[in-house]
Amino acid sequence: MPRAPARRPRRNGTISLLSSQAVNNFTPSLGEHFYYAKLTQTDGKILWSAPIWVKQVLDTEAPVVTASVSGTKGQIKLNASASDNVGVKRVEFSVDGAFKGASSAAPYQLMLDSSLLANGNHALSAVAFDAANNAGSSGNVAFTVANAADVSALVRVSSSGLVFNRATQRYTGSITLTALQALSGPLQLRLDGLAAGVTLLNASGSHAGAPYITATNANLAAGASLTLPLSFSNPNKVGLSYSAKTYAGSF
Repeated sequence: MPRAPARRPRRNGTISLLSSQAVNNFTPSLGEHFYYAKLTQTDGKILWSAPIWVKQVLDTEAPVVTASVSGTKGQIKLNASASDNVGVKRVEFSVDGAFKGASSAAPYQLMLDSSLLANGNHALSAVAFDAANNAGSSGNVAFTVANAADVSALVRVSSSGLVFNRATQRYTGSITLTALQALSGPLQLRLDGLAAGVTLLNASGSHAGAPYITATNANLAAGASLTLPLSFSNPNKVGLSYSAKTYAGSF
């Protein structure tokens, strides 16, 4: 029995093509709308879906957002938790009123080089936006930056000559730091410019690509001195030189 030809659905108004793709993301204008799916078979026959009705209403509800900071030195992380009755589009981060960047997907985070900020107290604020451009703010959230400060200009450095030990194949010596004014600990001594292949064996760690020694965790009074041992491995017997820098604080 022959099939009846497909009938195009009708209503008052005009039906227009929205998309010829199987998936289409869009935001309808305000008001009531209806949508159909039209399928054309390979034999030329046309099928229509049942209508889908959508009522688009004005969104006036702002997102809710809270903010926090992870870390006090080096790379710190700006965090936000945001929610909205429809959906969060993006979160913008500002520090002390200056825009620092945005995140468009949860978890909403932004890494920040804290060396760009002065040591001390700062304020983070996060503003979340939805698709209707409603904005919700976390308000100011206090956090602290405590990077190690370069105090090399406040320290006099003197070093002994290095001695090579044939048995251990190490170069050993010492370096003395004298405070020109009172310094708050901890104090770090960083050796910059060591040649490739040279290793400071008694290093406490590495900072900015150079080894350092924790000189003391205590304060150093004006005029007071402390002497630190140095031990180097230098298998290639290259020139052994460096530039010493002193920092107050922890790396």
